[in-house]
Amino acid sequence: MDWLATELIANDWKMKPVHRQIVLSATYRMGSELPPATSQASHDPSTADPDNHYLWRMNSRRMEAEVVRDSTLSVASRLDKTMGGPELPETDGEKNLRRSLYFRNTPNEKMLMLEVFDVADPNACYRRKESIVPHQSLAMMNSGLALDSARILATELADEDDFVGAAFSAVLARLPTTEEAERCQTFLRQHAELLQQTPPEVFPVGGSATETAATDLLMRAKQNLVHVLLLHNDFVTIR
Repeated sequence: MDWLATELIANDWKMKPVHRQIVLSATYRMGSELPPATSQASHDPSTADPDNHYLWRMNSRRMEAEVVRDSTLSVASRLDKTMGGPELPETDGEKNLRRSLYFRNTPNEKMLMLEVFDVADPNACYRRKESIVPHQSLAMMNSGLALDSARILATELADEDDFVGAAFSAVLARLPTTEEAERCQTFLRQHAELLQQTPPEVFPVGGSATETAATDLLMRAKQNLVHVLLLHNDFVTIR
């Protein structure tokens, strides 16, 4: 911090040169993956420095509340990136697809979804806290935004030869492991069979969702699989 302060003074108190130095540094660009195990534990940074005191990797962190909502929309190309304009009512957060920063956030007026994911607290100078609690997953499970994005994205990827791989790449930005791919293929097969055994019903759109579930059973299974991936910890974690 002392060195950065010196650089800031040397650059006439201009922030851009300091920002450039930070984001182009080797430390900033490190990944969060652990190195492969070595024969000598003393040479393995994950063993020698488990708390990452020497910054040999990037610490994983949870997405901010606004990023969770925006990413849920962006993954299905639904995010409205229009710039500027007045603040929006927090009650429109499930139907207005603008970026989350444009919605009202006051001590008494917070978007429920953002509050569940620890939106900045107006009563504490907009400081953020970080929690991992079960109702965050429940909020994503029941969110109309997540349901609609899952159904739209699954429809876009439906004709892919490797649907599971395409879904993982789109939602989690990585390919599935062999075990994950096998489990997902089993889910698609068994879930479609389960839906076929269930008496046919017309499921109304629930909550704030606007996209109805597919009538084709395999397509509905694909939609549900994408919805599950949106609930995955990797979706809300920056690595």
